[in-house]
Amino acid sequence: MESNTTTRISNGDTIITNRSLYDAKVKGLTHTIGAGINLKPDTVTTINATANYILATERTNSINNQSGENNLLGLLNEGVVGINGKTGNNILRQNFSITRLSKKKAGRRISLAQGLTWNSRSVDNYTDAEINYRQPRQYDSLINQLRQERVPTWFAYAGLNYREPLSKKLFLRAGARYEYENLKNDIATLDKQGAVYNTRNNELSSDFSRNSNRYFLSTGLELKLKDLAITPGVRYQYQHFDNKLSFMANPVVQRLNNILPQLEITYRKLTVNYNRDIVLPDYTYMIPVRNNTNPYLVNLGNTDLLPAVMDRISVNLNTFNPKNNLNVWSWGEAWIAENDVVQSITMDASGLQTIKPINANGSKRVAANFGLNQDIKYKNSFTLSWNWGTWTEYRENPFYFNNQESRQQRACLLSNIWSSIGFNWDDKLEVIPAYSFSYMNVKNTNPLFTTQSSFDQTIGIETVMRYIKHVIFDSELRYLNNNAFANPEYRRMFMWNAGVNFTFSKMKEPY
Repeated sequence: MESNTTTRISNGDTIITNRSLYDAKVKGLTHTIGAGINLKPDTVTTINATANYILATERTNSINNQSGENNLLGLLNEGVVGINGKTGNNILRQNFSITRLSKKKAGRRISLAQGLTWNSRSVDNYTDAEINYRQPRQYDSLINQLRQERVPTWFAYAGLNYREPLSKKLFLRAGARYEYENLKNDIATLDKQGAVYNTRNNELSSDFSRNSNRYFLSTGLELKLKDLAITPGVRYQYQHFDNKLSFMANPVVQRLNNILPQLEITYRKLTVNYNRDIVLPDYTYMIPVRNNTNPYLVNLGNTDLLPAVMDRISVNLNTFNPKNNLNVWSWGEAWIAENDVVQSITMDASGLQTIKPINANGSKRVAANFGLNQDIKYKNSFTLSWNWGTWTEYRENPFYFNNQESRQQRACLLSNIWSSIGFNWDDKLEVIPAYSFSYMNVKNTNPLFTTQSSFDQTIGIETVMRYIKHVIFDSELRYLNNNAFANPEYRRMFMWNAGVNFTFSKMKEPY
């Protein structure tokens, strides 16, 4: 993949132009194995259990030719950044749940849920860069280093929910949940000596570990009036995080006790939820060692971040009409947050950018997802199927550039629309044309930044043929158009995938 981008920042008579010619290659391999059961030993008991293991690796190779120029000072910098990366993931997930209804009392229900996740993530990035800085003083920056990151993580949870009828219309609901996480993040930066990377750079290396315990207790009264159910309630939330950093003598302890409101309204297939959350900053914002993998862009950590207070409303609807096989689903969410984590960017006269996470008030987000799909079957073994959906998002958050506050608005109006129509002749031949369109617009109240917008669209057709028993021919042709690339040569692309699948099942239909 290649791209050629140009960014211009204007401030009156001063214009800074950054150019980047980026060439990257990505190669990935994933293996997945899983198993699951769904049991109903009697009329009032349901048991579900799943387990899966994922082994995934990804290799990247990128070369980035960059240059910056000031219309008054002239050339700021120029150079090449090359990164060879390898990422590995070993993920094990297990989940179990059991729900039991009462035989003696209608409306009484108890459910238990338990889960475990283990993830061993490793990242190796070999960076070779040579940057020539011209302003405000001339110097050369050479980087030949290996940045190793190891992130082993354990996460476990257990929960209980109980529903007790107090009358025909009133029910008591209660729940409890416990979550435990043990996470380590060890970063070792090794400078190159000769042909090997064996000299540890202590200023760019760190050890981080986090043990977290979270408890949730909730209760509420459910009022049920025919198809309408209203459940106001409260939730007690306790969080205790111990963060140990190699750069600090004492651990950073995050401890919170909160009583929070919540409300659930259900009408037939429609559910509306409101809740207030106290969200602690992600550990990645706390790591104090700077990430200098890209010499033009340096990321810092901040151990003084405060928890965010978030008020959230969500809406869900999922309904299916068996008479005409029409399925309608939708989801929506809106939230506003105080003490949200945002990025503060500073750029010096040579074009070097430094990013540090800070707290700010007034972040907000509105998003919605909606879709329709239907299968229409005819007597002559012909099936016509279609689907249409859209995803829309608007996000606004504070933005800081060189200590000047502004508002950044990301409007993804009609951000993604997809549709397809399928023609199926007795499962022997399928033809599926499809189309999707995406749009994004980002603007900033800071006049230094110009409004950016982009769109991409994809037109494709897939053909599946099963005329020969147990042999499936599959072919897909797609045309992609993306104007985010500055070079018109890279905006249009044709992709063709084809394959032959063999099945060994005795069933008449291979699927």
